[in-house]
Amino acid sequence: MEYLLFIISKVILPIFVLIAVGFIFQKMIYADVKVLTKLNVYVFVPAFIFKTMYTAEFSAHIVMSISIFFIIYAIMLLIVVKILLKTFPVSSEKGMVITNGALYYNAGNYGIPVNDLVFRGDGTAMSIHIVIVALQNVLIFTYGIFTLNFEKRNFRDSILGYLKIPVLYALVLGVLFNTFSVPLPDALMVPANYISNGMVTIALLTLGAQVAVLKRTKWSLPLFYSVGTRLLIGPLLALLIIYVFGFNGMLAKVMLIASAMPTSVNSAVLAQEYDREPAFAAETVLYSTIFSALTVTGTIYLADYLFS
Repeated sequence: MEYLLFIISKVILPIFVLIAVGFIFQKMIYADVKVLTKLNVYVFVPAFIFKTMYTAEFSAHIVMSISIFFIIYAIMLLIVVKILLKTFPVSSEKGMVITNGALYYNAGNYGIPVNDLVFRGDGTAMSIHIVIVALQNVLIFTYGIFTLNFEKRNFRDSILGYLKIPVLYALVLGVLFNTFSVPLPDALMVPANYISNGMVTIALLTLGAQVAVLKRTKWSLPLFYSVGTRLLIGPLLALLIIYVFGFNGMLAKVMLIASAMPTSVNSAVLAQEYDREPAFAAETVLYSTIFSALTVTGTIYLADYLFS
């Protein structure tokens, strides 16, 4: 019970307070959400990822383990969602949104602050999570765009657009400089530290502003499928994979907690961009974020109980 209260007071409440500040700021003063998003994607997140990977201690074995987990997890989620949609049919476009809502979770704006607070800035824990963030970005900006844009068949343009985003290069450079022990001058590391230290705050304020502009409509059965799959089935599948492959310790803990994150805002952004049930996609992001206060709390508690 004591640890449960710690999770609520030290992890969940601080996160939702910052989200609420971003929400209120957007409603009362107005924030340019596109500018905030670009600051995250092009400045804060790359600096944070580079610094984390440059200073982290990790091994090829750990990266391989995370990659295996991630691929199997995505495939199993896809299979479960397809079975669900066969059993309880919805329109093809809503089915696509439900699938994307389950596959693409908010490992960045939401997951990084959760990891930072749960593991109290532990570099190894954050490094594991950053690999998951990188894999999530690759998945959503490749397979995600391909499925949403299948009719237009401009997959090549989508990939080229993804390659312009600096997150990938920050990850690769951080790993390479770390592996080969490349020294960097203070003129680069000091600004990187300042920027990366502000990433968690900016990410959560941005998430709050993004949630503020989402359209809210009535609760529906397809919405229940979408939110339930992401917040309940997602962590259960992750736990199954962790036990089958014998993952344990911090690796298992980080992977399980990451699997409980709500639906990524990017899924709603892409649905809007390609006109695939954008209102329904926005609902999924909104309600999965709200109810994640309960499910993420439970998952953190479970992860600590099983893998500490």
